[in-house]
Amino acid sequence: MAAAYTLSYGVGLVITARLLRRRLGGYLDGCRLIRTYGKLIVASALAGTLGWAAARAGAGASLTGTAGTSLDLAVGALTMVAGYLVLARLLRTGELSLLRR
Repeated sequence: MAAAYTLSYGVGLVITARLLRRRLGGYLDGCRLIRTYGKLIVASALAGTLGWAAARAGAGASLTGTAGTSLDLAVGALTMVAGYLVLARLLRTGELSLLRR
């Protein structure tokens, strides 16, 4: 399901870029877009790995049953969010500064 979502997002990005290029008269800063998306992909992949590791680490040491699973999921999700924000800031992603305004 995640792979299908990623593929559909990529196809949508290509279609949108073509439509925008036509609408803007050929000007679309492709190098900047590729650089930004590259940074975001790196940040999200590393944050996903950190979240997975945090959830797996808690799986053996936390509560059992639904409560334990929920706690592990919450720890993994919070680790992913924090990791993504920190990594995006370290990679100097310009769009992150818009969130602080």
